[in-house]
Amino acid sequence: MAKGFAQLLGKLGPFVDRPLFADLLLIAFFRRSNDGLRPAVWMTMVLRGTFQRCDVMGLYQAGDAGQGPCFGPAGQGGYSAIKDWNICPFPNLPFFAYFANNQPTSMSQHKQTAPIIIYNTLYDQYVAQGLPLGNLNEHTQFNIHSLKGILTSLPFQSEVYKPNFFSFVFVKDANGQYTTDDHVFKTEPNMIYFTNPGHYKSHYWERLGEVYLVTLSESFLKENVHPRIFEEFSFLLSETVQPRVVGPEIYAEFEQLYLQVEQAYLSDSPYKNRIIGNLFVVILLKVKEYFWEDYNPIYEGNRSSQIVKDFKRMLEQHYRDLRNGKTEKVFRVQDYADAQHLHPNYLSNVIKTKTGKTISTWITEKTIAEAKSLLQHSATPIKEIAYQLGFAESTHFSNYFKKYTDLSPVLYRKQFGQPAS
Repeated sequence: MAKGFAQLLGKLGPFVDRPLFADLLLIAFFRRSNDGLRPAVWMTMVLRGTFQRCDVMGLYQAGDAGQGPCFGPAGQGGYSAIKDWNICPFPNLPFFAYFANNQPTSMSQHKQTAPIIIYNTLYDQYVAQGLPLGNLNEHTQFNIHSLKGILTSLPFQSEVYKPNFFSFVFVKDANGQYTTDDHVFKTEPNMIYFTNPGHYKSHYWERLGEVYLVTLSESFLKENVHPRIFEEFSFLLSETVQPRVVGPEIYAEFEQLYLQVEQAYLSDSPYKNRIIGNLFVVILLKVKEYFWEDYNPIYEGNRSSQIVKDFKRMLEQHYRDLRNGKTEKVFRVQDYADAQHLHPNYLSNVIKTKTGKTISTWITEKTIAEAKSLLQHSATPIKEIAYQLGFAESTHFSNYFKKYTDLSPVLYRKQFGQPAS
């Protein structure tokens, strides 16, 4: 058994030698099966404080739910015996997980159970993961570099995390995959894709030739690329970003641009941010031309935007809590942003772009709708309604209500509901 442990650790070495794991414990015990007692090995891994188990006799790939284990007893899609100690390369596994009753742990379950790892910059992410910093600059909101000099040990599997920055990935020659929330995408040569803040990410690299990564903040985009960046390039807020594989000629156009961006980034020019900004405008225009010409943010906001759905759900729940006396505090933009671990400016841009209304407008409309309902369908005193909706003084509530309805609460109740108390 001890020899088997050593063989297993040797196979797992490339995967567990990462800051992703705080510890790795191997526990041997016997379990009962149809053919009597036999030895089994379980691995208990600490993933940033989250304990998860992998049954060596039946480990499944998270990206291939229900398609059989990587290895296991004969007849289950695995190897014929545990003595082979064959370990699959986890090409579709964003993180190791224990699958109880053959049910894979999804990214959704991970979001509910695992602590959320948030990085505000790529520099912070690399420091936390113990990766080489290369030319990364701690004090700038823009970075560009080749991954080849950073990820020197392959295959590489990242942790699951939430970035508070935009990433553009130009894959000239590499293979692997990346995940965004519950979506899994294959990475292959001549691929271009981007990711934006507010989503769970992970990435896996099996082979790494030439890949360039560009990361930048929202403020850099607004200050150096375009002051109304999300009006001109609304696709930047798309929540399900399909990667695009392009032909060699089109990829060469992008390659010429991002290499010029890298040259400007590494220069000492006092105008380098402006140069980078102008070059990036061209990159975004080409991305828009080739991939996103027909993108409709309002359609996505109505149909598939998880950020919009979560905001609306939270808005409804919060006003139910206000009416039921479960809370006295009225949520503002910061509260809704904190609930989704987003920067308030980013949440505001997403809601405005994808619904056509600002968060303030959503809050105002909800407040007035709740006030009208209470005035029409209850005998609750106006002073109490004002208090329930977060107004310290009834006069403030009356002025607010009249501003948006042209009627005072007293006149509104007299016309449409029960008499005021």
